[in-house]
Amino acid sequence: KMQQLSIDDLKETWNKRLKTMEYSVDCWQKVMDIRSLLLTRKNENEKSWLLFASLAQKKNNFKLGESILKNLDSSKPEVHFAVLKHKWLENGSLEVLNEFKTYIRLCGSRGDVESTLLAKWYFKWAIWKKTLDPKARDEIIAALFTATTFNMNHHKSWHHWALANLESAENTCDEDTKKNHLISAIHGFFKA
Repeated sequence: KMQQLSIDDLKETWNKRLKTMEYSVDCWQKVMDIRSLLLTRKNENEKSWLLFASLAQKKNNFKLGESILKNLDSSKPEVHFAVLKHKWLENGSLEVLNEFKTYIRLCGSRGDVESTLLAKWYFKWAIWKKTLDPKARDEIIAALFTATTFNMNHHKSWHHWALANLESAENTCDEDTKKNHLISAIHGFFKA
């Protein structure tokens, strides 16, 4: 006797299956194709598709990542971030960085995004900014500190904030500024 599974049961079963799979684009492609026969986009879990897009990007399959993201609702903050991340990984331009900063500020001012997500985004922005302009230490330090204020337990933000302060201390001649950066670095390393 077959039992009819609910949509939630199907989602849960497929999510468990995905968690145990190897991170191979080919394997995921097959499973997600089969999964899409059972679950429509309307009742689908976007988190799995975002993970699949991220996997494709890590394997330098940007066309697949882009096609996955185009099928998701980019008005949702997590999806919009994934689109920006995709753009960044493709060309890492100042234009993408500025678009990301504008989006972070917009979401922060509207208050419709969880603080942990804002912390993650400020952290990511600081890392990307350092990649483009390592000498923009003050902006990087400010973004990392903002990340720590949105999520006091975000250890990566504290660690990178401490490193940025240490680097600034090493590159300044003013003794008071050096002292302030060293104190901040020590504080950050303890929090990390």
